[in-house]
Amino acid sequence: MSPHTHPARALARRLVASLAPALALAALLVPAAAQTVPAPAFVHTLPEPDTGPFVSLGDHGGQAFVFTGSDCCTVPAGVELLSSTSGEVVWDRSTGPVEPLAVDSAETHPVHVAIASQAIGATGTFLVHVACWSSDASLPDWVYTHPRASDGRPDVAISRDGDVVTAFVERAGGAGVLDVVVLDGATGAVRSSTPVPGFFLGLPQPLNDAALSADGSTAVWNFGAEFVVFDVPSAQVVHVETLPFPHAGTVDVSADGARVTYCVEDMGSVTVLERAGPTPPAPYVPLLFHAGPAGGLGRVALSGDGGTVAAAYGGFPFPGTFVAVLAVDVDTGVETMSHTLLYSGIGQSVRGVEIADDGARFAVGVTGGDMFEFEPRILVYASDADAPVYEASTIWAHLTDLDLTADGDTLLVAGRTVDGTGAHVYLITPEPTDFAFTGTPGVGDTVTFTLSGTPGDAGLLVFGLGPADPPLVLSQGLLYLDPTILRLFGMGPIGPLGTASLSLTIPPDPILVGLELWSQGARQPSLSLTEDWRKVTLLP
Repeated sequence: MSPHTHPARALARRLVASLAPALALAALLVPAAAQTVPAPAFVHTLPEPDTGPFVSLGDHGGQAFVFTGSDCCTVPAGVELLSSTSGEVVWDRSTGPVEPLAVDSAETHPVHVAIASQAIGATGTFLVHVACWSSDASLPDWVYTHPRASDGRPDVAISRDGDVVTAFVERAGGAGVLDVVVLDGATGAVRSSTPVPGFFLGLPQPLNDAALSADGSTAVWNFGAEFVVFDVPSAQVVHVETLPFPHAGTVDVSADGARVTYCVEDMGSVTVLERAGPTPPAPYVPLLFHAGPAGGLGRVALSGDGGTVAAAYGGFPFPGTFVAVLAVDVDTGVETMSHTLLYSGIGQSVRGVEIADDGARFAVGVTGGDMFEFEPRILVYASDADAPVYEASTIWAHLTDLDLTADGDTLLVAGRTVDGTGAHVYLITPEPTDFAFTGTPGVGDTVTFTLSGTPGDAGLLVFGLGPADPPLVLSQGLLYLDPTILRLFGMGPIGPLGTASLSLTIPPDPILVGLELWSQGARQPSLSLTEDWRKVTLLP
């Protein structure tokens, strides 16, 4: 049994069956005209932290994980789990006097990891802790403490299914060694711990960035002036590339680990490498070099399919009046879009770039400039258009983190205000959806499903016990649910505004906590499937 499989699947079958009688899937025939309804969004407010908030989206975007606290470890840090459909806090927990450093979430499961440091007296060094949480309890499933002290800035990542967790910990004392620790996602047990040196001109250098492929097979990082590719199952370095500067911006890796990328700050360049052999471990060879606009603090993101690379560069520290954004088709080397943002202040810098699996959409977060000119921006781009499809300024000066779901439909953003009055977490849906649910899916709670369609048609709610992987291509559209067991029930007529809704109350049985259901919409008599779907993990 998978470590994240809920034991109550038999009960789940009875629960789904009790919702409504089964209808024949064959009754679904042709697609209806596409219409949309607004997607849910929220703003979550926190007390002003010294560090963070750091945020990530997990469980197909249904859960938001938040970690915030003090950089001096003088006030307790805390983690929160939010329902993405309501913004409601499912649970929160103090993590003690630690400094939050980073978070990550499993794409397909309700599993989240955080990494933090804890000061060792007044030595200037600290212990590094990695903790894993699931959605059904506020206590961590496990905690790993690294046995060696650190004085750098560690990082953490988790695979798509939550099975693999990697921690990247720089050793203290100028050792110039990065410990790459691979942990079992279910238990926290150490699968491997590999020391990797990193120097520039004979001097130890910091960890600048790290990433893990969605399938958990390949890790990449920039440590000092070296870009390194690491095969996770064999725990061996398979590629090392020396860069011209000891601070090389950011790195990323495709979902299967076959392609990797890095950008070099101050040069505005993006490099993509490809695995030379059909299966890992194998060396990597150059595939793309793209010389973009020169400017500091570059950020890069590679789509899950490896076909599109997006990058953004802020002019920091001088001239500091622009941020350049671009996207490149990896296979052809063609720059498919470019956009330059102009600012009146100085010191604008790019906080992050996140890209959807198919490369069609990506998000850029720009943090504020000098003390007199704060112009942070959140921008969402199509990879083939030179202007953003969504743009918003924020109420804070310091944008701290952002995360984008694999489908590109949901963006989570966090930042701190100028006047020290608080921090905020935003959930943004750049485009509307034709199927959504609202409310917190806790046992005993009520949730509402809404779909769009042609007025006069009837809405149908479809439940399944798993996803179709890959989605099934039908004449009605794409079916995202496992067709083995499907249950459908009526949502009533689609009204003149083009929507139909149905509210359901989840039975107040604690054994249901953690149960995973998949849902999609359909319509009669036009009998089409919605383009969107939602995973529902039942919460406490």
